[in-house]
Amino acid sequence: MQPTHRWFKFSVAVICVGAVWLVVLPRLANWQPVREHIDRMQAAEIEVDAMFYSELSHVPGL
Repeated sequence: MQPTHRWFKFSVAVICVGAVWLVVLPRLANWQPVREHIDRMQAAEIEVDAMFYSELSHVPGL
């Protein structure tokens, strides 16, 4: 495989990840079911950044 071909594939992968991170995820956060879940977590003062997967069974609505 030529080095330019590898760089091209790497660039495409980075662009795809960037598009998901900068376009898809922010739009998903504004989708009503997700927005309601985010609002519920904030109203309950649950720090979702600090949650572990083992705590998900204690989250209301899951």
